[in-house]
Order: sequence, then structure tokens, then C-alpha cells
Amino acid sequence: IFKDQPGLSKEVYQIGYQYGRAGRPDRAKRFYQYVIDHWPDSEDALAAQLALVEKGVVRGNETFDELVGKLISVFFHNKTSSREVYSTAMRYTRSRPMQAQRLHRYNADNGPKDDPYTLQSQIEVFRYCIREGNEVAADEALKVVLQKFTENPALPAGLCDIAAGYMALWRHEKAKQVYQYVLDRWPGTIHAVRAGLGLASVAYVCGDEQEGLEMIHRVINDYGGGAQVPHSVTCLVAEEYYKLALYKQGVGREVAAKDLLNRALAMVEPLIRAVGVDAGPDAWFLTGALHYDTGNYSKAYEYLERAEKSWPDHERAGFARILMIDCLTRLAELGQIDHQQAASSIKKLAMKLAQDPRTDISREGKLVLSRYSRD
Repeated sequence: IFKDQPGLSKEVYQIGYQYGRAGRPDRAKRFYQYVIDHWPDSEDALAAQLALVEKGVVRGNETFDELVGKLISVFFHNKTSSREVYSTAMRYTRSRPMQAQRLHRYNADNGPKDDPYTLQSQIEVFRYCIREGNEVAADEALKVVLQKFTENPALPAGLCDIAAGYMALWRHEKAKQVYQYVLDRWPGTIHAVRAGLGLASVAYVCGDEQEGLEMIHRVINDYGGGAQVPHSVTCLVAEEYYKLALYKQGVGREVAAKDLLNRALAMVEPLIRAVGVDAGPDAWFLTGALHYDTGNYSKAYEYLERAEKSWPDHERAGFARILMIDCLTRLAELGQIDHQQAASSIKKLAMKLAQDPRTDISREGKLVLSRYSRD
């Protein structure tokens, strides 16, 4: 009865997509096939075909590459929004990275220059180059960002992401240049906070620990007025302390790592006590992780459980569930909670992990469930 209603094909496709995310390929296939049968010439039908072929539900007569090429042609013909193209590409970033890049490159080349999603696709092109270890291509992707997207409102945030990508490649000088660019051009903003903390991280990992810590203090004073530090700044600073602590753990500097973990806790935990859930998901997930790394598993579980229940679909929820499982395991081993009670909670968390669309996260859940099925 509603077959001719505008936008219905997209709604039906989204239902199939959500079933796929929930680990129900049988249900997903039904909705995808419905889209293909009833709107065969739509971009949603091609997206449905992609989903079926990508998941191996059907083989089809066309390869995944050929379907992506067709979809790009339809996007061009229909003048599909940059946001829609970006969302489609992101669905395949992990499972089909090369094909996802084709979609992102199309979006970056053809989308409006002032659209945040056009810029974000170009950032994804940069990230792909970073993951591939292709530094020359990464530098070229940065040039495109600086030359093409100068008026894009999302530029400073995107540049901070690019600088973080250079940090992952240990190209500290390049990261420093990009962070400094943001700091100089957008002073007094949250982007300047990220850039300042990024510069602190560069100094720290390059061996100038004192300069790194002083930079963090300057960020607090400059952007928090030295007194009432904004929540967003508090979380960013605590997050930076946490990253530096993990770095110190990685090089065997446990005492220095513990000091940094405690600095982070001293910033973010009072914020949660003061404003509760208004502190936001990042603060809650981070506080749980900090307590976990300091060995306070009971406290860690308390924060992580609250965060996981309050924001079950947050990008950090999967990692939180992994930590919660380890907390329960350790607490049971220490005799602080009943083994059966722990096992029951662990299985529930593992089932949620197994349904996570991210392969690495879902694998953890399946491993835990497999282990408990043998016990």
C-alpha cells in the first residue's frame, strides 16, 4: 500500500541494515531482497545488492567491485547527498577497505567543498593511506585538505584527526606542524585545545616530558581560565594523560604511567561526582578505563557498567564490555564476587560483543562464548 511513497526504499533498506548489525542475516536478507524486487533501479537496490554480496548471503552475477562502480554512477546521476555517500562508504571501511576508498574518493572529489561529509571522506582517504603505510599518498591527501577545504567548518577538527594519524606513523615533526597550524588559526576554540594537547603528546613521546606536561598545564589555564575548566576540556586533558600513561606502560615506565593515570583520574572523576551523567559518555568510559589500569577492578566495573547501560550504542561501548568481562573474571578469581554470578554476567556481555558490527570486537565476544561453552 505504501510502495510508491517517497523514501520508502531507504527506510526498508535501513531495516535490513539494522538486522544485519544485530547478527540476523536471515531477516536482513528478506528486507534487502524486498528493496531489490520493488525498487530495482534505485541506489538503495544497489546498496542492498552490495550488502548481500559482501556478507556472502548471495553470490550474484556481478562482483563487489562492479556493484560499487554501478553505485557510484547512480550517485552521480541522482546527485546523492555527500552525507549519504559517506555513510555508505563507512559501512565497508573495515570489511572492504579498498572499495570503501573508491566511494570516499568519489565523495571527496564531487561533493560540495563546504559540506563536512565531503571533507570527512577526504580524511578517510588520508586514514586509508596511513593504514597502508603509504606516507607519500598521505601527504598528498593532506595537501588536498588544505587546498580544497579552506572554508569548510569541519576543517580544524579534520586536521586534528590528520595530525593524530601522523602520530600513529611516528611522523612526529609532521604531526607537530599540523597541530601548530590548528593552534595558530583557531585560537581559543576546542580545536585549539586538541591541538595543544597534541603538541604536548609530541613533546612527551619525543623525550621532552617536562615540556609535554607544561603544555598540558597551559591548555588548562588558557582555555579554562585557570579556574572552572569546561567539561570538554577536562575530558580531553584527562584523555591525553591516559594516552601518555599507556605509552609509558608500553616502554616499561610503570611508576611514571601510574602518576599519569592518577593525574587523569584527579581531573575526570570529580567532574562525574559533580554533574553525573551530564559529564557525558567519554568521561564515564574513560574513568572506568583509568580505574581498570590502576587495578581497581570493582570501581572500574561500577563506572563501565553505568556507562554501558547509559550509552549502549556508543563507539566505546564495545571496548567497555571487554574490560567489564575482564573485571568480572579478576574479581571472581579474587573471591570478591560469586563465580556463577560472574559467569552469568560475562555471557550476557559476550553475547552483546558477538553482535557488534566491528569484526575485532565481535571476535572477542565469540571467543568468550566459545570458552564458556567448553566449561
